[in-house]
Amino acid sequence: MVLLFRLDPYPGLLGMGGYCRDCWCHCLSSASTTFCRCNMTNTDDVVISICGLRKSYKVYRKNIDRLKEALDPRRRTYHKEFDALKGVGLSIRRGEIVGILGSNGSGKSTLLKIVAGVLRQSEGKVKVNGSVSALLELGAGFNPEQSGLENIYLAGVLRGVPRKVMRKKLDEIVEFADIGEFIHQKTKFYSSGMFARLAFAVSIHVDPDILIIDEALSVGDAAFKRKCFAKLEDFRKAGKTILLVSHSEAAITEMCNRAVLIDRGEVLADGPVKETITSYLKLMNAKGEKRKEIREGIVAGQLLSPAVDQAKGSTPDAAQQQRAADSEELFLEGLRPKSTVEYPAEGARLLNVRIETLEGRRVNRLVHGKRYRYVYEIEFHCLSQNVSFGMMIKTTQGTALCGGSYPQKDTWIREVAAGEVRAVTWEFDCLLEEGTYFTNCGVMADREGERSYLHRILDAYMFQVAPRADRITTAWVNLGLTARYDEKVVT
Repeated sequence: MVLLFRLDPYPGLLGMGGYCRDCWCHCLSSASTTFCRCNMTNTDDVVISICGLRKSYKVYRKNIDRLKEALDPRRRTYHKEFDALKGVGLSIRRGEIVGILGSNGSGKSTLLKIVAGVLRQSEGKVKVNGSVSALLELGAGFNPEQSGLENIYLAGVLRGVPRKVMRKKLDEIVEFADIGEFIHQKTKFYSSGMFARLAFAVSIHVDPDILIIDEALSVGDAAFKRKCFAKLEDFRKAGKTILLVSHSEAAITEMCNRAVLIDRGEVLADGPVKETITSYLKLMNAKGEKRKEIREGIVAGQLLSPAVDQAKGSTPDAAQQQRAADSEELFLEGLRPKSTVEYPAEGARLLNVRIETLEGRRVNRLVHGKRYRYVYEIEFHCLSQNVSFGMMIKTTQGTALCGGSYPQKDTWIREVAAGEVRAVTWEFDCLLEEGTYFTNCGVMADREGERSYLHRILDAYMFQVAPRADRITTAWVNLGLTARYDEKVVT
């Protein structure tokens, strides 16, 4: 008699929700369920289910080793296995816009290619409910010897869209791409911007359920990018799903309602955009043992402190709130950022970051319409040349509202000696409306022939703007907006 059995890869977790009964991966987010977050057993709301995903490549030291391995009578191996993805589990629902973050080589593009059906996984399951349109490498899927028009039809064929349907959409695609007479030229003569225009126009107009974008919008002019983001917003409102890979924190912040951090082929964080970006920045700017420590902290959930929630979790106590309501400008002790990201000090250190009144009183509760100073000191650790300073004010979501660099290139500070401490003061009018805001600061110089940061701090300071009764604006910034209503009929 032969007994067939399956060994539990995670002993002791059987029946406790420690593994996925459907695929036996170990990507459960909670022990309260018997199915993992990949939702392979899923509901109709889940459009992408990824479970226990692994993609490995054979890496050979020399090309001849491939032939040796193929012909070796003893079946010896001449390669090493490299895992681009290791045990990835994700569940993405209809209507979500998910940003994928990670350094180069972390596995982002590999993941998207597998979801798009361009690559096959080595292990694991991927289930996609709906049609997919993908913008991967620039020009991918285009025949360079064919014209733009011919490639539109080719793209339709590759996406399973009948030629008759593509013919109906042709005018819309050509108008959106807006590359003029180049639409009749071979695509091998296209610039990267033209490729991006045509590829995006085709992908968005074939009406997919899921749109995948891998850095394709990093090229192109500002006007076209704005048109693309407006189209993506319409796409989102229609309940479609978008997967976006970008190294632009601003793009992820403004477009996405969820972010995933991938590092060395593993999902480290999956959740709200702001906290995931914070974890990403901390990881990218750490080295050696510190990086390992931060990575472990992200996995354990110790570094996830969303700035969006700080308006609640980091607010002052009730007594301070009452004093704030009864007065104007205040310094509220409990109002401190928890999402600060400090770059390594490479020749200088920023100190004592603060906002002051013009009289020199430190505040973090500001009043609309008044003028303030943003101040910090810089302690220089080495001789620094062509020095300049920077600042930024942004929303809790990370959207930049105001920023500056001083002095300008022609008047950079020629030289600062080691051991010197300098102060930088930025004056600004508070045109911001009620809300919570954050600041960045940095110092740059020429080092080894390159322009680089000596030190930089993100979310260095946190402040609030007090409410006002006469407010009529509905956005972050008031540009002196007024309104008038005339009862006289205009003819």
